[in-house]
Amino acid sequence: RQSPTDEIVEVLLANTRKTSGRDEIANAAVKALAQLDDPRGVDPAIVLASYGAPVFGRPAAITALGQLGQRESVRDRVRPVLLDLIHDPHFRSQVAALNAIGELGDEKAVPALQAFASGTAPEERRDLAKRAIDKIAKKSGDSDVVKDLRSRIEKLEKQREDVEKRLSQAEGKKEPKD
Repeated sequence: RQSPTDEIVEVLLANTRKTSGRDEIANAAVKALAQLDDPRGVDPAIVLASYGAPVFGRPAAITALGQLGQRESVRDRVRPVLLDLIHDPHFRSQVAALNAIGELGDEKAVPALQAFASGTAPEERRDLAKRAIDKIAKKSGDSDVVKDLRSRIEKLEKQREDVEKRLSQAEGKKEPKD
């Protein structure tokens, strides 16, 4: 006989495959699996978080991945999915992925977050990447790696601002040629 927890998990797993308006049933099931901290929720969460899944439900599935990925046994499967999603074309999915990576608390995600934070994404999303790095640092006790990366991000941002300023000045000095 199965334990009640296994029975509940089996029902939730079945519900992750049900279709409904905006995939509300499937997303509620994935959220519940994340709250139960059951790693069997990872695969359905990946499916529901993926590009091409209904847009309105993806952020909830991405958030669930951040929660489920805190388990060491699934972290290496979850991290690359979340890191791919920070480049998602949908704003809400991108924001959810950046927040979920912070929840994940995985130092291995910091270099990708650093690259994103010093890139050309809109400022509010770069700020989310920096917050995720800070959250990871707090969870890991500010390791030397994180401190070094934070310092490098700040230097890169200053360099980018200097380059943009010089470019703007150079464009202002150009004279039209006839």
